[in-house]
Amino acid sequence: VRRTRYHKGRGHLTLSPIAMDSAEQRAGRAGRTGPGVAYRLWSEAAILEPRTPPEVHRESLVPMVLAAAAAGRSLRELPLLDPPKDYALEAAESELGALGALDDAGALTPLGRELFSQPLDAPHARLLIEAQKEPALLGDVIDLVSALAVGRPLFSWRPDDPADDLRESGCDVVAILRAMREGEPRTHGLNAWALGEARRNAKRLRRAHGVSREEGPIDRRALALLFSRADPRVAHVARRRKRHVAFSNGGTEVELGRESAAKAAEEKLEALLALDERAIGIGQRDTRVFVTCAMPAPIVWLRDAGLGRDRLAGVKLERRKVVATIERVYARKVLDAREETPRGELARRAVARLILEGRLLRGAREAI
Repeated sequence: VRRTRYHKGRGHLTLSPIAMDSAEQRAGRAGRTGPGVAYRLWSEAAILEPRTPPEVHRESLVPMVLAAAAAGRSLRELPLLDPPKDYALEAAESELGALGALDDAGALTPLGRELFSQPLDAPHARLLIEAQKEPALLGDVIDLVSALAVGRPLFSWRPDDPADDLRESGCDVVAILRAMREGEPRTHGLNAWALGEARRNAKRLRRAHGVSREEGPIDRRALALLFSRADPRVAHVARRRKRHVAFSNGGTEVELGRESAAKAAEEKLEALLALDERAIGIGQRDTRVFVTCAMPAPIVWLRDAGLGRDRLAGVKLERRKVVATIERVYARKVLDAREETPRGELARRAVARLILEGRLLRGAREAI
């Protein structure tokens, strides 16, 4: 049976053996309108769980934790019939903390209150709140999150689908925005129901924010910087192993879904911003996470967004002055390198390295 299963902080659709309670419920369908027979097809050696795990054990707890915090409570305090798992609670709290919705004590922040007031999932609401600071991009973000909120793809993934002319940019964000503004279900092979629902969402959000329908050019770089500010974890750098390409933000690696407009050029991608994902698994352990909405990005965009941390790569003395080579690193990928006089902690490390290598205060090394 296909059902959601909790994995890495989210609920993902996966293929799992059916549980006995669900099997019994499905047998009842055979006699819904008259006498019927139910045939169960599984191995005699199969061991089925007695009951389907409750939804609280299969879905992300982010909405529940946010709602509880908005009511001034902790989800841990509530006497639920099925208590949530500790690791799932910790993952949800960590997610909301990264989005700026909870403080270190687990209390709702002003940003969290604003997130809770939006009719969107927390990650999409965070994008919308960030876009309110840049009116020129607000319409683009409204259209994007309205489509992502539907939870069903606008496009068919087939390479010969007529929607390809909307995806020719190789960027899912651009493809979605074009579909929202100029897409026709029959002409472009779009899902009519999903497109209609997305446009209704966008109409409501535009009315709420006083934004007219967008018709202008799409500034990919400006959007990429906005996405990175809202949630730096969306940025992933390419990892190449023989013929396989994966993408990492320092945590779980993800792959491009076959339906992504960026899939055809993935061998050339330096990095991407992952705006939507899905996971597919068979059984309890084999789960792969695929990016379904990707914005390809050159490494320089990640640098310009201020992502990563500085590390000391090299140090030298020039005219009795300490000069360091400093690398900007994100997810183990060097985004940029520069030479300058280091400051703060990097300066202390640079001086220590010079001393240990005997290039500064030569007598100090022997003393140490």
